[in-house]
Amino acid sequence: MTRCHYSALLLMVLLSEGAISEQQQRMLALWLPSINLVGRQAELCDLAVHLAKDKLGEAMRLLQQDPRLISSLLLDTMIFSRLDKPLTHTTVLLLESFASFFELNERVLNDIVYLAALILGLPTDVLTKPKLSRVFLYPYKVWSDYIYDDSVGQKIMVPYTGSGEFEVVKVMVSQGDRVMSGQSIIEVESDKVCMEIASSATGFVTDILVEVGENISTGSNLMILESDNYI
Repeated sequence: MTRCHYSALLLMVLLSEGAISEQQQRMLALWLPSINLVGRQAELCDLAVHLAKDKLGEAMRLLQQDPRLISSLLLDTMIFSRLDKPLTHTTVLLLESFASFFELNERVLNDIVYLAALILGLPTDVLTKPKLSRVFLYPYKVWSDYIYDDSVGQKIMVPYTGSGEFEVVKVMVSQGDRVMSGQSIIEVESDKVCMEIASSATGFVTDILVEVGENISTGSNLMILESDNYI
């Protein structure tokens, strides 16, 4: 339900400008499957129209249950709206309404605008660079590859052990924890071995990319550690 209302709010903004553009449609064709809503665009557009009429507040309150979704919605909306043209006055007013409803402060808004510009390849020199530890963690991870790279954060991967497939049985650290190189962070098991995977770097955990019960393999990304660098 949350994913559907989240997507419908995004589509509501896009539809406020009329028909969805060809470039936005191509992006939606990639974006919807990434959050497990493939083939549901027509249904979500109908929901968007319904929300715009009399259910907008209900949908926005639903997102408030996870504060990360609030910033993520503005990020997605800004990316899609700015994809092939400058932001229109109508879109700016809607974004301002969202920001006001959710009481987002200036620092958070700067971070959202900076990340949107970074992902879209627009200039960022007039914006304040957000520190990685301050950046909201995008729950659906659609844009992770655009935000995190080797200069920003260290990706911790499953090392080669001779056994290719594992199940995560325990995550031993939490978001925000500081871990040291060599410290055990994940426990996994296969039909051949049960083992603890150690961090290959020192830093703060900014994103955990796996969960208990998930099947992973050699080379899978486990988590991202923050260095002292900035985005």
